[in-house]
Formats: sequence, structure tokens, C-alpha cells
Amino acid sequence: MLAVGFTKRAIVIDTNSHDGQREVADGNLMSHQGYSFVNRANTYYAFAVTGFKNPPNAAPVSLEVTKEAKSALSLAVQLRSLTPGKTYELRRDDLRGNLKAESFVASSSAKKLPATVHVDEAAKFTCVPLAK
Repeated sequence: MLAVGFTKRAIVIDTNSHDGQREVADGNLMSHQGYSFVNRANTYYAFAVTGFKNPPNAAPVSLEVTKEAKSALSLAVQLRSLTPGKTYELRRDDLRGNLKAESFVASSSAKKLPATVHVDEAAKFTCVPLAK
């Protein structure tokens, strides 16, 4: 399952099934009922994310699952609160020290960019304005 967002009371996951995106309350993440994080060895496993440190000027980023397969998810990386005409960099961090970056000039206040995340990968997306 892919965590695609959060609220004050729950994490938003994409179930990779017909249920689509669901909110799972924090206390239920450690339960063996409902949605669980079972790996191929039939044990429970997940990355525990207690917070990301983003630059204070980072633009809001959210993810939309556009296609699901057993090997990968296709995503629309949604960027908001952009300033038209300003240059931004979308950074993709695999949480293992590898960073990929793509720069673009915003033509409107929102933008969608495609991305693929394979089942054995983690990905954190951050969008920051570049200095002139």
C-alpha cells in the first residue's frame, strides 16, 4: 500500500484494490485487522514516517495513483500554490540518499507531472522554487 497523504487523525493510503484511497486511523495501523502492511514473507512491515523536513518555501505536493500494476504504481504528482513564471525544482528522494531533480517554469498555479514508483522503491517528492 502507498501512503498518499494524511489528516490530523489518519493516514491516507491507496489500497491498490477496488477500495481505492482510504483513511486509516493511527491506532489501526498497528492492528492485524483491516488493512495491514504484510510483506512477501508474511510478516508485518512498513516504514514508520514521523515527519519530513521540507524547506519552508516548499510548494504543496500530493500524489494521485493513475495506474496500478503488481510491479509498479503510475502516479500524477500534483503541485499547488505555484507562482506562474517562477522556476521550480521537483525533487524525488528514494530515502536512501539518491536524489533526482527536474526543473520547470510554472505556467499556472498548479501542475501535474507523471511518475512511476516500483514496488521495491520508496519515494518522497518535494517541490521548491529556485533562486534567480
